[in-house]
This record gives sequence, C-alpha cells and structure tokens, in this order.
Amino acid sequence: MSNTFEGRTRARSQAIQLLFQADFQQKDVYDLLADGSYVLDDGDAGDGSSPAMEYAEELARGVARRQVAIDRLISSVSVNWNLPRMPLVDREIMSVAIYEMFDEEDIPVAVAVSEAVEIAKVYGTDNSSSFINGILGRIARLAQAHPDVPAWKLCEYADESPEETRAALRAVEELKAQEAARQAEIAEVQAGEDLAPQEQDAPETSEPDVTSGVEATAGEHVEDVDAHAGANAASDGGSEA
Repeated sequence: MSNTFEGRTRARSQAIQLLFQADFQQKDVYDLLADGSYVLDDGDAGDGSSPAMEYAEELARGVARRQVAIDRLISSVSVNWNLPRMPLVDREIMSVAIYEMFDEEDIPVAVAVSEAVEIAKVYGTDNSSSFINGILGRIARLAQAHPDVPAWKLCEYADESPEETRAALRAVEELKAQEAARQAEIAEVQAGEDLAPQEQDAPETSEPDVTSGVEATAGEHVEDVDAHAGANAASDGGSEA
C-alpha cells in the first residue's frame, strides 16, 4: 500500500520495507543495501523505486545488529502470540520502534511508539495498530520501571505482573523525588555559602556620635554663662564699695 509519509516517518517506512524485503528474500539487510536489490514505495507519482534515505539505512542496519535481542524482547512480553505466528510486517514495525526506543537518544519513547502505531495503520491489518501499541506499551513500561537494565536484559522482567511493574514504577518515581529534594537542599546550602563572605567582608560603618557634640556644645554654653555671671558679680561688688 502506498503512503505519503514525510521526513523521519518516511525513513521509518523505508526501513520497514528494507527489513521486510531482506527477510522475504532471506538475505542480510547489509547485502540488500549493498547490491540495491530492493524497491521502496513512498507513494510518489510515477514508476520506479525511491532511493533509501540515510536514516532509513541507519535504522535497517541497527535493527539487523540488534535483531536477536529485539526478538527476545518481543517474545517475552507477548501473551498469546509467539514470534513465528506474528505477521512479518508487524514484527518489522515493532523492531524499528524498539531500536529507536533504546538506541536513538534523540527519539522520545512516546514518539517511537506513536510512529509505529501510525505506520501500522498503513502497512498492517485492521488489528495491527492495537496489537503493536500493546506490545510496545508493555516494553516501554518495563524500561521505565527498570531504567538501569539494558534493553537486551529487560526480557528477564517480562514475567512481572502489572502490579509489580507499577510498584517498580512508583519506586523509581520516589527515588527521583528524593534525588530532586537532595539537589534542592544542596543548592540552598551553596546559595547560603555564597552570601556569607559578602556579609563578612562588608565594611563596617560607624554612626556619628551625636551626643558627644551635644555635650561639648552644652559645656561651652555653661562656661559662657558662668563667666558672664562672674563678671556681673564683680561689677556689683565695685558699685557697692
């Protein structure tokens, strides 16, 4: 079925077609890319194959390198379907999404899942999009609950019940909250240390001694009064004599 995908969505579509054709021809995807024995349908008008985009080749080669781990991960979280029973195109769509989830750091997990679901609506069956969403959602939750576990070992946690996964997720969130609180305390202490030297180094300013000036002025005034009184007394004495 043709499509009109653009940008990286188009590259994902091409990668899925490359992987599908490599599996169908029982060839290594590296050989498929090397000899150019593939046909890509991008929904463009006219005949002929579109050239593979650089990101499409990166995804196809990446999935080929990780295929064993990816297949184990898909099998470990699938409840009612084993890998050989799954439609090949669904497996290719999920493989590209899982590779992006764990190996492409600039692609958010939610974007990888959403892109896979949308592509499945074009290439898959009527049930493909919901099936793929369920498988990838389970893998995403396991990865979130066990952030320090490599992707190829996540399958060891696939037997967790939903309650155990949720408990692990809560534990992760609690650790994140504790770490955020610790970082906030450190920042607060550092801010206080930065302010302390400024307070110590601030020059001491002495207030003017207003009282000493007042007292000096008052003393001078008293001396003037006493001298004036003494002069008056001497004058009075002379007149009486």
